[in-house]
Amino acid sequence: MFPSNTWCFDLEIVNAIPTRDAPMERGIYYCNGWGDHAGMGVSVLVATKLDGTETRIFIGSTVKGSELQISFEWLPAFNRLVDDCDLLIGYGSRHFDAKVLRAKGIEIPEKKHMDFLLEIKKSLNNYAPKGFKLGDLSQRCGGGSKLELGAMAPFLWQRGEKQRVVDYCTSDAQMLIAIANYYVRNNWTVPNIKGDAVKLRTPTAIMMEG
Repeated sequence: MFPSNTWCFDLEIVNAIPTRDAPMERGIYYCNGWGDHAGMGVSVLVATKLDGTETRIFIGSTVKGSELQISFEWLPAFNRLVDDCDLLIGYGSRHFDAKVLRAKGIEIPEKKHMDFLLEIKKSLNNYAPKGFKLGDLSQRCGGGSKLELGAMAPFLWQRGEKQRVVDYCTSDAQMLIAIANYYVRNNWTVPNIKGDAVKLRTPTAIMMEG
């Protein structure tokens, strides 16, 4: 089983990531690309306790008129959650969310951080296994599907559709709960696209080995 003080978390960035396929939009703030974790910023971070008893929403920025206003008030509150929790569960979070947070001065210890996507990649010895987007795996585990495209979250936030982004981020955290519950019920496995089981490390092993 997971330890009692386990949380699932997800964050959305505030500044859009420029792409080769689309011109940069006037009035939209951008970072300098996928490697610019410090420049991405955080619009919202949602942490939901694995047992479903509590959800915390941390707001990192707001847009008033054409001005992007950054808030740092959420940082100590989330840092306390990191300190107090036994384990944090994310998806692709060691290579993205954790780096964005590190740029804000928050370090998630590896022995407190379970990244389901990373565990799947290790088990399959595959850097980019097909069929393992968060929404796809969630549905196979009996959970929900994606509400939005993640790349759109910065645009929605900056255009003032904050609740839509909060709902999207909350939904992602809820999908992690569905995956985690399936994983526990099925002897530390998650379902592959062909129906076979992908065996992962246990929470105890992750907390011991990092």
